[in-house]
Amino acid sequence: ICISELLNAKHVQSLRHIREEEVSKLVSHVYANEGSIINLTKEIESVTIAIIARAANGKICKDQEAFMSTMEQMLVLLGGFSIADFYPSIKVLPLLTGMKSKLERAQRENDKILENMVKDHKENENKNGVTHEDFIDILLKTQKRDDLEIPLTHNNVKALIWVSMQFSLTLL
Repeated sequence: ICISELLNAKHVQSLRHIREEEVSKLVSHVYANEGSIINLTKEIESVTIAIIARAANGKICKDQEAFMSTMEQMLVLLGGFSIADFYPSIKVLPLLTGMKSKLERAQRENDKILENMVKDHKENENKNGVTHEDFIDILLKTQKRDDLEIPLTHNNVKALIWVSMQFSLTLL
């Protein structure tokens, strides 16, 4: 799906306006803060995240900040040291460290946001012909196909969105 639908030259070119808008915002922000100290690494990371999120969702997501925050939190939690990883037979350790509850809370928050994104796309599917198909539109269109060997469920769609965003964040 990613290679044939999202990474083809035509689709990448159709997202040019998103890249241009976000970079323009960055340049305006840097210009407005002339003479001030700016963490350019953080600003470029924010622009990259915004581009990825808009390419996936087709627009600026109202929950984008919360979504990215919980995704980054999950990356830190999953990538960090946990004593429970060294003693998997002691089932109570993840509960004592709080890792399990933090991960579950972040996952529930992400799932709510993903559910809203997919629901919003399904509701707007039949309104005003889509000019730029985004990642979610392509997944929903693929989900309706009858020729798939393995059907694409609603949870699969949300998982693919999450994984693509997570993968993009790890590249930063």
